[in-house]
Amino acid sequence: MFLVFCSISPDSALIHRRLQSVVIERRDALEVIRAQDTPQTLFYVDPPYMPSTRSAAKYRHELNLEQHQALLDRLTKVQGMVVISGYPSELYDDVLTGWGRVERKHRASGSAL
Repeated sequence: MFLVFCSISPDSALIHRRLQSVVIERRDALEVIRAQDTPQTLFYVDPPYMPSTRSAAKYRHELNLEQHQALLDRLTKVQGMVVISGYPSELYDDVLTGWGRVERKHRASGSAL
């Protein structure tokens, strides 16, 4: 079951207008990035965190080191804009040198699905 909690009515014209240009795809991330890349595209990327940055909890779909590297290689070459969620890791720090970074303190309280 998937739940969405929203403080405004689901039939709101605001939601409709906002989502008109949003594309959500469920397929290989590298294919989506390649197919959707334009200077106006914003990619929000939330890959499974690097194993070295988290507890033993496993994701249903993991990325190995080579897959993280392939994702980063692709993201550093896009025409569009990129936002990546994750915890600090050596690989990401090394590859994304020169990229802006925002850190927030938070308390994790979820579990892998």
